Amino acid sequence: MEKRKPNILVTIALVLLVLAAIVCVVVFLSSLGGGKTPSIDNTTPSDAQLSTEPSESDALSPEPGAVTEAETPTEPSQPLFDAAALQAELDDCLDGLTSSWQVSVIDVASGTVVNSVVNCKEEELMVAADLPELFIMAAVYDQLQSGKLTEDQVSGLLTEMIREDKDSASNELTKLLGGGDGAQGRKAVNEFAKAIGCNNVEFNRLFGEQGTQNYVTAGDCAKLLQMIARGECVSQEASAKMQELMTGAPGERIPGGAPTGASVAHLNANITGTCCADAGIVSTDSGEIVIAIVCNNPFTNEGSTKKCVEITQLVSKYLG
Repeated sequence: MEKRKPNILVTIALVLLVLAAIVCVVVFLSSLGGGKTPSIDNTTPSDAQLSTEPSESDALSPEPGAVTEAETPTEPSQPLFDAAALQAELDDCLDGLTSSWQVSVIDVASGTVVNSVVNCKEEELMVAADLPELFIMAAVYDQLQSGKLTEDQVSGLLTEMIREDKDSASNELTKLLGGGDGAQGRKAVNEFAKAIGCNNVEFNRLFGEQGTQNYVTAGDCAKLLQMIARGECVSQEASAKMQELMTGAPGERIPGGAPTGASVAHLNANITGTCCADAGIVSTDSGEIVIAIVCNNPFTNEGSTKKCVEITQLVSKYLG
């Protein structure tokens, strides 16, 4: 009988099935590591970052919702004094006086404010004597910041005004603020005061001139000094320079009642029989307190000076 020839298509199919089976076996063995030639890894442990220490990028990228150190909220500072208690003490200290007094006290860190008055109101304009020089000083530093004035123009005059109590220096600085014109300079000082929220400053005439008095309130003087103490008046650098300039200035009112060893940055002001005043920052290791005192129509300058010392002693006990 003649043999039948095998079907070529069936043969090809069988061959393909065998090859597919071989491929599957090879793939399976490779996944187990048995059919793959391992490659040589020349990386060191540091290159491969085998350490469990977090990387620099991990440290700079906090987890969502994490509070970074810069974002950590700080608790508000506790006041150095109880406002109600100090208010009562100041009111008692001023009770019975026949002259007009404004006293404003601010704990610099917490911002706690205590005002006490007798024979006047808190925002009543008071004859200022030399106190506008505080605002002249700040306005000068503002124009230094903006480039309208230079250090060479003003540094000696600032020292003469604050440290040596020279009216001529105050007037010259005022004219510089006004581009050489005293009236424009006074306007610049008043506008600067309003720009920082001190709305009861009236610089009406140059020092030594006749005419309308210059006016301030103790509250506005204290507000300016708080900004300086906080580094918020013009700039932190300017504030530091202003506080340094006032430190050790002459006068015995606030310095006379400050704690032993305290640093006192202040400006003394006086018109005999009309105004007895002082405004300053008293600093110790315990903190900083602003004290502004303005007395108009003092019975005697000696008596009002003693009262300023007494007020300062009363407040300074909170600084240790």
